[in-house]
Parts: sequence; structure tokens; C-alpha cells
Amino acid sequence: MSQMELAAKLQVMGIVIDRSGIAKVETGRRPVSDIEIAAISRILNVQIEWLFEKSEDWSKQFPEELLDSPGHKD
Repeated sequence: MSQMELAAKLQVMGIVIDRSGIAKVETGRRPVSDIEIAAISRILNVQIEWLFEKSEDWSKQFPEELLDSPGHKD
């Protein structure tokens, strides 16, 4: 899922964030509220705890269907 797609889905849920806001969250330059975390986990269909897991290989953290989705870039 692209940053734009995630931002659009969050906006539908009433959370105002744009693609650059998503990028800042990914790089740790923007804090994430509890409501945003809950919405992101719902959109990605993962448990909230999963969003905070660390892995040596980041791609192993993602469900296979997300990695195979159009728009995913290695």
C-alpha cells in the first residue's frame, strides 16, 4: 500500500493526514496519536502490537498479501 493510499484511507476514517505526514511517521519525524495507530492497524488488518515489533529484515514484519500488492516497491 502506498503512502497516498494509506493517507486516503485514514482521511475516510476522519483522520487528516497527507502523504508527507505518513512519510514523517515512517521516519520518526512525526509522532503518531493513539487514534492514528488504531486506525492504521485496522486498515492494515494487523494487531496494534505488530506495528511496534522490530525485525532485522523489515519485510518479514509484513503480511505476505501486503508485500504482493500493487504499488509495493522493494
